[in-house]
Amino acid sequence: IFDRATEKVVKTYSHDPADPTSMPDATQVNFFLEDSGHPHILWMATARGLVRFDTRKETFTTYGPRDSWCSHEDPREYLWLSTWGSGLMRFDRKTEEIRFLAHDEDDPTSICSNVTVPIFEASDGRLWVGTDRGLSLFDPKEETFTNFTTADGYPWGAIHSMGEDSAGNLWIGSSA
Repeated sequence: IFDRATEKVVKTYSHDPADPTSMPDATQVNFFLEDSGHPHILWMATARGLVRFDTRKETFTTYGPRDSWCSHEDPREYLWLSTWGSGLMRFDRKTEEIRFLAHDEDDPTSICSNVTVPIFEASDGRLWVGTDRGLSLFDPKEETFTNFTTADGYPWGAIHSMGEDSAGNLWIGSSA
């Protein structure tokens, strides 16, 4: 923990194999998200999966062994995580159920790839997912995707970042 006021590191956490509530042996932490309903809970997307950190108890809980990169909290209180090879992961914080929405070659309404990085909820509430093969728009009611790829004439390959301007246009960082 870095205290910006004092410009000092005030606390560090590391893995202790003898303590199952210690920081997991994650080779990297990719993203932090404070829980909107519980400000003492931090969610971390790590190379070892989703990690919940209770700042009051100073305990860590790991969910799933999958490599996760980016996380997003939606209004339905799901956590969405991008993964490196497993598609889009949905985590229900109430039931702790994990569901993977993965690419299926035989289903054109599945996500366009299982390698996902950015997740972005636009101002209109739509959830966009960047993959190594293009862009996927998620329909939560049908749990399907509309895909935008080079095969459809779009100019991007792997998508690394997304944002939105004041006019509602998506800005996409890619390796075209």
